[in-house]
Amino acid sequence: MEEKKIITTEEEIRMLIGLAADQICDSHEESEENLIIDIAGDICIKVNDHLTGGKKFSAEDIARYKTLKAIFDLAEKIPGVVII
Repeated sequence: MEEKKIITTEEEIRMLIGLAADQICDSHEESEENLIIDIAGDICIKVNDHLTGGKKFSAEDIARYKTLKAIFDLAEKIPGVVII
């Protein structure tokens, strides 16, 4: 599948993460909502910081992610393999 380059704004990223968090809250207990919103806020800050150059994720973290993704992508092609 071809990767698409996405052009967006910091505000749109905040909005989308906020909306996603709100939908997730709908399927969880009310007592978990504050935690979900706090985590979504932290994710929003980290994503925006990375994309704007404020505080980028380390090259090592990105390399580790890409390695694990490649392993999971290969494993998903093996018949009978279920990844959870």
